[in-house]
Amino acid sequence: MKRTLALLLAFVLVIGATVAGTLAYLTDTSKEVKNTFTIGKVGIDLHETEVGSDTISYGNTYALIPGTTYEKDPVVSVDEGSEDCYLFVKFIGPDPKPEWLDYTTTLDSTNGWTPVAGETNVWYREVNKTDTTRSWKLLVDDEVTVTDQLTQDNMPAANATPTLTFTAYACQRANLSVTEAWAQVKDLDPEA
Repeated sequence: MKRTLALLLAFVLVIGATVAGTLAYLTDTSKEVKNTFTIGKVGIDLHETEVGSDTISYGNTYALIPGTTYEKDPVVSVDEGSEDCYLFVKFIGPDPKPEWLDYTTTLDSTNGWTPVAGETNVWYREVNKTDTTRSWKLLVDDEVTVTDQLTQDNMPAANATPTLTFTAYACQRANLSVTEAWAQVKDLDPEA
């Protein structure tokens, strides 16, 4: 009897192990979801073709000669791959503008620029990452003219000659208003 019981117990164990080994559990797995964070950027460039040296100009310094038109082509650009941003341009010219100096900037609403509220001579535009236009000229017809209205009588003193200065700034648009973005960049050193 003990032997029969032992055989029966062994038989039950073998059957149980076989059944347990063939059972399949219901299982599943998901696809991997990976979140990679890269560093966003905003990059700009402000450049102008430097003229060669001749009798009336050298680099970006010009002799005041009545009746002379100088080719000037300042262009501001937003780098490819930059995030959505506000592009600011600050222009400082002689104030008041002498009647003998003729130039027109493109910084106005007809050219897509908007004045920054509370600022003088600061304009901005919104640039999207997907925009195909990424560069803008800053002077109409790329020229500045010293007219024949400049005479010996109204010639400025050497230390009071007119200067045209453009400075460009950019700031991300995400989570910032124009005012907040301008506050972030307006005190940045343009030489840094």
